[in-house]
Amino acid sequence: MQDTDTGINTALAKADKRFMPHGPATIVLAAVIAMVVIAAGLFIYVRENAKYKASTGKTAAVCTADTIKAATPYLSAGKRTQLKPIADKVKSTKNYDHDPNCLLITLTYAIYTSDAKNSQEEMAKLKKVYDPKDGFSTDFGPSRPSMESLQRAVDNAVAKQAEFEKNIDLVSGPQQ
Repeated sequence: MQDTDTGINTALAKADKRFMPHGPATIVLAAVIAMVVIAAGLFIYVRENAKYKASTGKTAAVCTADTIKAATPYLSAGKRTQLKPIADKVKSTKNYDHDPNCLLITLTYAIYTSDAKNSQEEMAKLKKVYDPKDGFSTDFGPSRPSMESLQRAVDNAVAKQAEFEKNIDLVSGPQQ
């Protein structure tokens, strides 16, 4: 019985040496090296991806979740007074026009104030950076607007501005 156990143990020892010629330390070292290479690759990928997004102007995160959450309750019609300080703060933030979430805030304010010119400008900026695959931040809640509804609102602001200017001309008469 002992001879059989010794024979099996000897066979296992020889097999171990074939698969692990330098012992278990080699496998541990190989695993550590593999993890370091994977971690370095992941780090480089994340860094380069961030550089790409910043250089292309696509979805560079400028507005924080706190800013978005602060603006969200005021993004409904009639809340422009409360939205103004947030929109002003966003506009003063460097590269706000590279973040679709920032632009949603500033565009909404421009629409609610019937500012046709700024509405059109903010919408043009938004179209450059908005990615439908990413959409707007979920921090805005479930009722995030579509690009189509925003465009309709901009078109409406432009129409209101044109109507206002037409009415001013009617009231004041022809200019001489």
